[in-house]
Amino acid sequence: MNKVFQIIIIVLLIACSVFPKGKKKKTPWQLQYTFASIYDNNILKYSDKYLGRFDAGLDNGRFQVSSAADMVLTNHFLLKKTLYLIKGRKSIPSVELRIRNYPQNPIKNFWSFRIGWRQYIGRSTSFKISFSHMPNFYVKNYRDADWKKIVGYSPESFRPFEFSKSEVGLWFRNYFFKKTQTTFYLSYFWYSHSPDFIEYNSDNVLAGFRIKQYVSKKLSVHGGYNFVTSSAKGYDTEGETKTNSDDVDASFVDHTLYAGLEIGMPEVFIPQSKLSLTTYYHYRIFTTTKSPEIDPLHSGRRDNVVNVVGMYKVKVVKYFEVGGYVAWNLRDSGSAFNENEEAVSIEKDYNQFLLGLRFRFNFLL
Repeated sequence: MNKVFQIIIIVLLIACSVFPKGKKKKTPWQLQYTFASIYDNNILKYSDKYLGRFDAGLDNGRFQVSSAADMVLTNHFLLKKTLYLIKGRKSIPSVELRIRNYPQNPIKNFWSFRIGWRQYIGRSTSFKISFSHMPNFYVKNYRDADWKKIVGYSPESFRPFEFSKSEVGLWFRNYFFKKTQTTFYLSYFWYSHSPDFIEYNSDNVLAGFRIKQYVSKKLSVHGGYNFVTSSAKGYDTEGETKTNSDDVDASFVDHTLYAGLEIGMPEVFIPQSKLSLTTYYHYRIFTTTKSPEIDPLHSGRRDNVVNVVGMYKVKVVKYFEVGGYVAWNLRDSGSAFNENEEAVSIEKDYNQFLLGLRFRFNFLL
């Protein structure tokens, strides 16, 4: 953890020195710090099959965690400043750092950062460009086909499935009729996996939009759509191609629809409190042309994923907010091939429930 906090200090110092100070108006740096404690009942998103095998102590080598559930601790730092560099138009540089800790299962700990620049080109029109990077994320241990050929079905055939992720993003936002906010998204992101699973390396493009309508001072509704196309490497040996290799091909297209609302609660006992609820539906189609015999967990596979997220937050004082968080995630997987339908479902279906508290502080520097 000492290294992580050293990184925090370095990133903040770089931000303060690199971003220029506005000449026309002097504004302070704004630092937002958010801490959350979240109970997660299925940190590895295991299906019932593997939760049962974990509880029974089976599959020696597969499970590198001490518990299926954990009390997750998250820290989020956001540093930003409003500048006036282009004819009085606001420019907002920002630096973010996220840290996620799993006290009982430190193998799952990870962190990421994002650097962004938001530029206003009108009173109600702006765009933002950003770059983010997550250096190492542990998913779970999988049995690797190449290792299985060497050591058989021994514990050593289970290898850590890890990746790093980088993303370059752009969004454009505008208001129509003062109460209708529209945002358009475009990003390119890529994954680099651990040496045993480089066939999963991928290039991805996301495009989408979001509309938020302010119905009244106390009520807003929002909804949107995202489309993702992912092209996986599909081979792990020099001289192979995605077409002729005996490796998996995890390429896919993904459609996401979401809708939600935010309600300002009556100020009877608690002032300035809001309740929000958003539901997401993802439909993912894996696009490999390989047969179910070569790639049984991707060939013909279809994923239906539902996420429901609720938040109740209270603004205690001007610079301090408390929130309660609840989420439910469900994946229902199947296959276009009847002979594979049950196997894919048993392997990939999961349920996940999260419940937590969030504390947010805002500072002027």
